[in-house]
Amino acid sequence: MKRILSAITAAIIFAATATAAIIGEWKAYPAYDNTTKVAIAGHRIYAASSGFIYCYDQTDNSVAAFNKVNGLNDYNVSAISYSSHRQALVIAYANSNIDVLTNDGHVINIPDLKLKTMSQDKTINAIYNADKYSYIATGFGVCAVDISRGEIYESYNIDANTYDVVLEGYTLYAATENGIMTGDIRKNLLDKSNWEMLCRDKVQQMAFFNGMLYCSMENGGLHKCDLSTGRLEPVNAAATTYSYLNVCDDRLLFGIGNQVNMITENGGIIKTTIDTELQDAEFSASDGLLWGAVSDKGLYAYRWDAETSGFALNASEIRPDGPLRNYFYDMKFENGKLFIVGGGFDGVKIYNPGTVMFYQDGEWSTLQDGDPVSQLGGYTYMNVVSVAQDPTDETHHFVGSAFGGLYEFKDGIAVNLYSCDNSPLESASQNNRQLTRAGALNYDRYNNLWLTNSSGTEPIKAIKPDGTWVSLPFMEISGFPTLDKMIIDSRGWLWGTSRFSEEGIYCIDYNGTVDNFSDDRYAFLGTYINQDGASTSARTYDICEDRDGDIWI
Repeated sequence: MKRILSAITAAIIFAATATAAIIGEWKAYPAYDNTTKVAIAGHRIYAASSGFIYCYDQTDNSVAAFNKVNGLNDYNVSAISYSSHRQALVIAYANSNIDVLTNDGHVINIPDLKLKTMSQDKTINAIYNADKYSYIATGFGVCAVDISRGEIYESYNIDANTYDVVLEGYTLYAATENGIMTGDIRKNLLDKSNWEMLCRDKVQQMAFFNGMLYCSMENGGLHKCDLSTGRLEPVNAAATTYSYLNVCDDRLLFGIGNQVNMITENGGIIKTTIDTELQDAEFSASDGLLWGAVSDKGLYAYRWDAETSGFALNASEIRPDGPLRNYFYDMKFENGKLFIVGGGFDGVKIYNPGTVMFYQDGEWSTLQDGDPVSQLGGYTYMNVVSVAQDPTDETHHFVGSAFGGLYEFKDGIAVNLYSCDNSPLESASQNNRQLTRAGALNYDRYNNLWLTNSSGTEPIKAIKPDGTWVSLPFMEISGFPTLDKMIIDSRGWLWGTSRFSEEGIYCIDYNGTVDNFSDDRYAFLGTYINQDGASTSARTYDICEDRDGDIWI
């Protein structure tokens, strides 16, 4: 396994070097932190992760990434399925766009469903590949897609959210919110009257294996469906909904978490457990390998051992190199290093886990996150909005959180938390110390660390090199709730933004004397005067200085 992973690492490094971006070209840096789907395509293993696609090639142990920059037509992948008949991977996106990625790397886009104007839900829930067409289950019914011609052949609107679809002979089976419906493809299925109800049980996934229709029930385990009566008979009844149900060569694969179950050709059930939890899995009988999607760890491979009737780990954590998570709220570039944090001040961003990432010389690194950092304050470490590196020590960082305060890191490990309990920082609420909001961190030329303390009575603060704190008496922005971004310009002046409630920008000239307030100058602008003399105001998101010393807002 070490040899395999070493080869993968070497391949990734070679690929990154060979495809380095040049001026005028774009390069994507997505995170692959949530691998949820897997599809075996001969010696290639495709995976969907965090809305993107990557592929592991077993012939040379290489990993290739596919995204909108290098060929795909969209992002936010929701489903994938490999068509052995067409030698292509069918890719569905959350916005109902469809791509077809052929074995030779050609991409065919089928935007018909995405572009179609309709009141019903167009979400693509599942893909089933048959000889002639690929059938997709949608929020309104089923679509037959001719992937070789790059078009939707027909759309069957059955007015029901359809979770899955399979074709057996001439009969199309659609698992809907109302039950399993069937239609004979030799008839006009555009006519709803040609669809029949087989059963009214709520089935999430379906698969035909050895002439039998197997159904995965919501919180009900696995069942077989009697096609003459529509009655469901339990095969492996359980109070659970299986994550996957896939026909893989000579067996039917189904499971959840670390449970991997198989039904063989003679109808026997083999139940196994492995050492990690799979979101999706497929099995290749030709080499006896089970390939699984393991959330934040990428692709795992397990080899079937007939003697023990179990799976043994063969390879792990296969995925492209990239950032930790697809959270990019604030970025700054200093001394050849890109600093990135992943919180925010609006929407669901405020609940993002504490995320600090660095990119330098083609390599990604992070600061500690999760439970070890949360233990410092006794509450969840999240909503990081700023990071600053000590100019005198590249292993020393401060991190500002809008839900916690100011965190201090040494050698990548969290060592201190400064909040309203142990520092001059103030909480936005007297009853909730977690609402200590620290952010917009920047070091000046004197190695003073400047930061904002949103909602504080004295919201602009500095920490001197000796560790002592200073609070500026800038009363015009006292209590402002979202002092979001801050820069220090080439003159040493502080510029910052106020995003919500009190919208505008502020400027501070502290004259190089952080302790002496008598020579300070302050200004806040809530409105701006254009060249033509007109006054305007607007929500302010960011601020920067260009090479000519002009400030851009």
